[in-house]
Amino acid sequence: MGARCTSVVAVIIALIFIIISTALFFIGFTDFKPENIKDIGDLKTVVDAKPELRKLPIIDVEKFLDDNKKNNFKIQYPNKTLITKGSIYTYPQCQYLELSMSELKDEEKLKGLKPNLDEKNKIQIMLQKKPGDGDLFDFCADNSKLTMIKFGFMGAFAVSIVMLLVVSLLTLAVIFGCCAKFNLPMVIVIIAFIAFFSAGGGLGAFVYGTVNYYVLRGLESKEIAKEYGFPEQGNNLFYLGGCIAALSSTLVFAILMTISCSQRRREIIDDASVGGRPPRR
Repeated sequence: MGARCTSVVAVIIALIFIIISTALFFIGFTDFKPENIKDIGDLKTVVDAKPELRKLPIIDVEKFLDDNKKNNFKIQYPNKTLITKGSIYTYPQCQYLELSMSELKDEEKLKGLKPNLDEKNKIQIMLQKKPGDGDLFDFCADNSKLTMIKFGFMGAFAVSIVMLLVVSLLTLAVIFGCCAKFNLPMVIVIIAFIAFFSAGGGLGAFVYGTVNYYVLRGLESKEIAKEYGFPEQGNNLFYLGGCIAALSSTLVFAILMTISCSQRRREIIDDASVGGRPPRR
């Protein structure tokens, strides 16, 4: 099998992985079950889910404040107006819902209700980094570490996508016999591995930022977050599966193009050894 045939196989296998990855991302976005609500868009039903499937953990304000009376916690708007009822979620940012957890079970009250991400609905959750610490800090305040992780994740995958687009164009050039005297698959392999490591770095940042979310927000440890009554933080397995499929796509593509690179090198040597014979296409 020549370099062109290997390149075609690489494109086909990579395409299959990309389709799987896209499907997993779509399922994760449309059918993902957070801790307490089945459908993030309509908020129809309150359900339970495993921590690793958690995306939007809901906290009942009244219960949370009651459980932390000794710590003097406060939930308030930026204008210092106190919030004593309703529910909140803290990931990926802090937002307030007027309905309590018990009211979220009432489908009539849920009609038309959606989480409001407006700036005016932002809240402050004033906590201690650990019990008995004394000083309160705003758990929901803008966080430089989380911002760096977010932009690192987005930047890494943006670089990976651009690299994959370049690789796709170069692979088409190989398939159609362009640059026959040049080992183009070698260039493709280098770019493909750059895309792979870039995507891997982005995935690592995503997992780290999600699993350590409460600590990055300012709490001393995940155990303290659990003690305060925060739901255990986890990852959306569909998103993780999509990321892994995308990484697999890049890795398989890079490996096959490495084989294609070796084949193309032999073809160039064979063509050069035959005097006056044009390069193999």
